[in-house]
Amino acid sequence: MIAIGTKANLKLSVILGYVLIGINVISGIVLLPLITGSLGQSGYGVYTAASSLVSMFLIDLGLGSAATRFISKYRVTNTQKDVNVLINVIWKCFFLITGIICVVFVIFYFLIDFLYRSFTPVEIGQFRVIYIMAAICSAFCFPFNVISGILVAYDKAYLNKTAEIVSKLLFIAATISCIVLDLGLYPMAACFLIHSLLSVLLKMIFGWKYTKSSFFVKVDKNTFKSTLKSIMTYSIWTSISTYSRTLMLSFMTTILGITSQENEGTAQISIYGIANQIETYVSYFSTTFGTIFYPEVSRRLYRGGNLSKENIENFNEFNARISHIQAMILVIVCVGLATCGNEFLQIWLTGDLAQSHEAIYFCVLAICSTAAFLYPMQVLETAFNTSGYIKYQCLANLIGSAVAIVLAFPFSYYFGALGCCISIAFGTMIRIVLLCIFGRRFLQFKIGKYFLKTYPRFVIPVVLSAGVGILLNYLFPNPSWITFVGKVLLISVVYGLSIIIFGLNEYEKGKFLQFYKRIGSFFKNLIDNVVK
Repeated sequence: MIAIGTKANLKLSVILGYVLIGINVISGIVLLPLITGSLGQSGYGVYTAASSLVSMFLIDLGLGSAATRFISKYRVTNTQKDVNVLINVIWKCFFLITGIICVVFVIFYFLIDFLYRSFTPVEIGQFRVIYIMAAICSAFCFPFNVISGILVAYDKAYLNKTAEIVSKLLFIAATISCIVLDLGLYPMAACFLIHSLLSVLLKMIFGWKYTKSSFFVKVDKNTFKSTLKSIMTYSIWTSISTYSRTLMLSFMTTILGITSQENEGTAQISIYGIANQIETYVSYFSTTFGTIFYPEVSRRLYRGGNLSKENIENFNEFNARISHIQAMILVIVCVGLATCGNEFLQIWLTGDLAQSHEAIYFCVLAICSTAAFLYPMQVLETAFNTSGYIKYQCLANLIGSAVAIVLAFPFSYYFGALGCCISIAFGTMIRIVLLCIFGRRFLQFKIGKYFLKTYPRFVIPVVLSAGVGILLNYLFPNPSWITFVGKVLLISVVYGLSIIIFGLNEYEKGKFLQFYKRIGSFFKNLIDNVVK
């Protein structure tokens, strides 16, 4: 059983996670057309390309994940002194990697003209300035990534979310000020850098105040070497796994810069950038719910101090329960994108991008086509990390990403941004298949049982809600915010009712009835008090 305090922290983390989702999605919907209207398609493409290039190198070699994994395990099997030694070693490794990243940033600065030859001379000049700004800020913030892992390991994921919410609100306020005052590209880019710095500062404060961890402990030479060896053995695989996915998504802008026609690079990058941003919003709905369970997966797999058959069976039950909830959320998101996405893009986008709404719509469908299958496997991927089979998760990610990148060159040459999104979908499907195979081999993951328990229950809700969406599009073909909101609400109601009737399993129905009774009791007491 989960401890009461831990359970409360998990609930708060989920709540704040979805608050952050709401802020990100709403601010994105409101701000992105204003930003693109202020910067233009070219300016937005330059900003997207520069930030993507920088993000390709901001990989922590798995040290952030190592902090979460080892601290979560040590809190069950070791002492606080062991935890502090671990943190000290990881902290020093982060600073070493920061120096290497700075060297890489300098090297790529001198390759900009070659990699982005489809840019105009003016766009190249803007790109250089944004690249320098983003690189300096990222190098400064990078060593503090370890703090996020510490907070999650101590069941304080809600503090991570709090820091991100506060910094995001500041970012929104600063961005609106730049738009109103028409300050241009560089101040707009500086807003995101301020957002990153504030987030890191808040996490540092929370880590110092609310955990027992300490960075500044003395570590003898032998202990440092042995701890470093165990961390690097794990983190090398984690870094390859994480970096392969990051490289796949970020490198697409560079591929488009190479394969696009002359002076068309920023246009294709901006189309891909918006599609990728929407896919990021889709992932929020599931990953926010899944990332907080790292400590709980460790507790279930290592209860009693070892990875027993009983613990693995206990984990698989837990995994099936969480995956079903994640899929339930993602299915309606994907149905909404398919039925209402094009209308949303028509009324949302402005300027040159508004004329490319159909291209962006098909890019969104392609890049999001695997979301309902990939993200519900998040808890299974966490189990690969905690159980020592990280190299197989790494292999699945690496092969999937390699396929996507190889396909992206010919696909993007002929189909532009859509080609990149299709290649990502192909690579992701391969990744899913390999995760299932490795899960069955090492974690007794029952593939058929998992899919039968997770997805067939959604067939009727999907058919009903998608049918309602298609009918509404036929009855109300002219796009407007009123019709769009009405369609989304009606589709959501149909999906929600059909999920309650057809989609919930016995466990979820019991939880729903408990929630329904609590709500009913609350309103009954409220009415009684008002009457009295």
